[in-house]
Amino acid sequence: MEITRLSVHVWVVELGGKVFLIDTGLGNGKERPFSAMFHRLPTPFLERLAMLGIQPGEVNHVLLTHPHADHAGWNTRLVDGRWVLD
Repeated sequence: MEITRLSVHVWVVELGGKVFLIDTGLGNGKERPFSAMFHRLPTPFLERLAMLGIQPGEVNHVLLTHPHADHAGWNTRLVDGRWVLD
């Protein structure tokens, strides 16, 4: 049996003229030494949204599936060494 790894970080749903993000709570650059797959994750998240024709300011609602105290998924960005809320 072949095993395939799949890493889904966010779903984009467009419904009724609104944009919803369903965020699994991962986010980029977070310290996760216990998990090589997610440690300091470097995905081009904003660029991928732009490929869908969506800018961050066009997102109407964000649903976090399971937020943790140390991160809030794609709702934060590392700016000048600090995590800031978008």
